[in-house]
Order: sequence, then structure tokens, then C-alpha cells
Amino acid sequence: MLPAKTHNSVLAALILLLASLPVAAQELLPNGDFESGTLDGWTVSRLNRGVVNVVGEGTCFSDNDTTYLQIPGNYAAAVRSSDDAPLDSIGVLTSDVFTAGDGVLFRAISETRAERWVADPVDFDVLLLDANNQTLFQQRVTTALVGLHPGCPSAPNTGGFSTHYVDTRPWQDQEVRIQFRQNTGREGVGFFTLVDDVYRYPAGQAPVFPGQPVAVAGTSLIEDPVLPYEFLNLDARLSADPDGQNLSYRWFIDGETTPREGETVPVDDLENGNHTAVLVVSDGLNVATDTLRFAVFDTMAVSEEQSGGTQ
Repeated sequence: MLPAKTHNSVLAALILLLASLPVAAQELLPNGDFESGTLDGWTVSRLNRGVVNVVGEGTCFSDNDTTYLQIPGNYAAAVRSSDDAPLDSIGVLTSDVFTAGDGVLFRAISETRAERWVADPVDFDVLLLDANNQTLFQQRVTTALVGLHPGCPSAPNTGGFSTHYVDTRPWQDQEVRIQFRQNTGREGVGFFTLVDDVYRYPAGQAPVFPGQPVAVAGTSLIEDPVLPYEFLNLDARLSADPDGQNLSYRWFIDGETTPREGETVPVDDLENGNHTAVLVVSDGLNVATDTLRFAVFDTMAVSEEQSGGTQ
């Protein structure tokens, strides 16, 4: 394998993906699981016709097929742009006031296309507000994605909710609200984000977080068993998880929306010249990325360079 350098930047310190949920420490916010089938306990705001509503498992609530999507319990809140999806159409969901403890936990998942995978379909922000609706904290969050097929009913899908945590200890014992804001990341394409299971952790009950995986994108040369050639592979074998969790690997090459999957993937189909690959690794909860710039010449890698990824 050619030399590779690790570049990582941690997603903000106050937003983390959670590995396990100590049930005894959690306090569900009023209607924080939306199992009432309503938005009681929450306030809805709409900027330029943004949309917020409650959706149920097994129903069709998108242009793509949601009937197979598994929702914790039966209901979740859907936040999204309007149907015509201009970039300034924003759905806003805000909780009633509660007393800040150690943190707030929630689950989320965002829609993308199964056939034409969009890696960054939405802009999804979580905010902490004071009782007067002044912003205390704001962070953009990357949620899990589910690839859906057009029409209802259509075809099964795979994709589970990601779990996120906001550290509220700087505002402990203050009256606060949690707010979710979402707009499309693609003009004219209005994908949804589902929010569910919003919990408060009381003072002294903060959960324990796992280590983040490390994504390292490199290249390797594989000898053909018959022909006297060496074939270029993208290679993620230097990637690692500090907790020993199994990793999944997805490669997005030159802006392709459909990933190539695998720890190593051949790229002998690429034309000679310069290329860029984005490696996305996941341990099931945490995600890390690394970007590799490389050149292909007669299936040989003549140069490579990594740039910083994100967690």
C-alpha cells in the first residue's frame, strides 16, 4: 500500500453519536416520541412554506416509498422544505420549555434516492434556545440516510435512525428549548428528515460515548493472476475503530452519487488522469470520512494525496 496520512476533524464537541442508551437515566420530553400522533408539546414554525407534521409507520408520506420504513414506535415528526423545495424553505420544530440537565438525546434519519444516491440531501440543524427563544447553541448535524424508491408501494429499503446527543451542561438548571430546523440541500428536491425519541438526561446522568472510527483512504496495486498487469485498487485497510467495531466502507468517486462498497475496490474502469475519491466509514453509529486525490496511468497510481475528513 502506498503511504497514507490520517486526517480527522471531529464533528463539533457538543454533537456526538451515541453507542448505548442507559435507560434509567433518560427522561422523555413531553410527547418526545410523538406516539400521541400529534405535535402536542411542540411548536411548529414555517419559513417560506416549510413543512412539519407527524408521520406514521407503514404509510406513504413522500413521493418516494416510505411504507417499508421502520420508525421507533409508530410515529415520528417529519421536518422538510416545501414541495417545490427552494433553499430558503425551512421547517422548524421547537419543544416546550424544560430544565436543562446534562444533555438531550434524539434520533433522526433523512431521505435520499436509492437509485441516484445523494450523499448530502438536506441541511439539518439542532439549536438550543433559552426560554425567550434566544439561541444558546447551534450545530449542523449529519443524520443517517435511507435510500427510497419512487412511488408507493415500490420496493423495500434499508436504513436505521442515527442517535445524536447535545451536551447541555453549560446551561444546567436553566429553562431551555430544543429546536430542529431543516431545509433541502438540493434546490427543487425536498427530502424529509424524521425526528424521534427526544430525551433529556438529568444532571449527573450524562451517557458514556464510544471512540470515533478513523478513515484512511489509500491505494494498492493488485497483480492479475493471468496477465502481466497490476490493477489499481482504492484501499481502506488502514482505517480502524478504537473499540474494535466492524466497519462498513463506501467510496464516492469523482462526484458519483452511487457509492462503490468494500474495504478495497478496483478502479481499472477509470480513464487515465486525475481523480478524487471520498471514503466514508461507519461502525454502525459513528461516521468518518477521508478524501483521496490520485492519478491513473495505465492502471498505475502515480500520485496520491489525502485531505482532512470529518467525523
